[in-house]
Amino acid sequence: MEFFYLEKRPMGTGADTEFLDEEVNEPGPAAVCPRCGEIVSMLTWSPPYVAELECWAGRFGDLAWGPGNDIIVSEHFRQGWEATGLSGLSGFEPVKVSRVKRHAKLRELPPKYFFVSVVMGGARIDTVASGYETDDPIACDTCRIPGLIKRWKRIVFEEDSWTGASIFHAWGMMSAHFVDERFKAFVEEYRISNCRLIPIEEYAHDFYPGED
Repeated sequence: MEFFYLEKRPMGTGADTEFLDEEVNEPGPAAVCPRCGEIVSMLTWSPPYVAELECWAGRFGDLAWGPGNDIIVSEHFRQGWEATGLSGLSGFEPVKVSRVKRHAKLRELPPKYFFVSVVMGGARIDTVASGYETDDPIACDTCRIPGLIKRWKRIVFEEDSWTGASIFHAWGMMSAHFVDERFKAFVEEYRISNCRLIPIEEYAHDFYPGED
């Protein structure tokens, strides 16, 4: 099985769309590691779901990116997702669009959007094989929170750690969305917009490029 990093807030897709959630109620609790109790996510968005869209291109995206790890998906995405029978997303709660901030001429009204939750811990990152460099050692072998991450050279999942979800957050990098090759096929078949996938073996990042 091939895996990909779902790029957060890609630019230049022709459907660059973001959103800002309007916190009508107090946010819900953050997710915690089932083993050590460490917080592994931001506070959660609570219903009712009301959002302001910001569109940077000529059409609305099937994926729209919000604060933290939050994403909302279009009706077109939802229909395709249900038709494929893939796993890893839950909720699909309707979102009320309160306002649209436009940076380009739009010929359409915003589609219906839905707030989705992405499954936690769909795989475990092999931090050694991935070339992680951190300031602090990894204390918990479940959540694998490494403290301050300086850089990584690629992403490698620990053998047999994948749970079978087509989209997921991985232990060791809960801030990212990862997907499998079936998700990629779904994106291509349904022409899901504002979605860019990077093979995990090519997904590297250096927060301190000038450091030896």
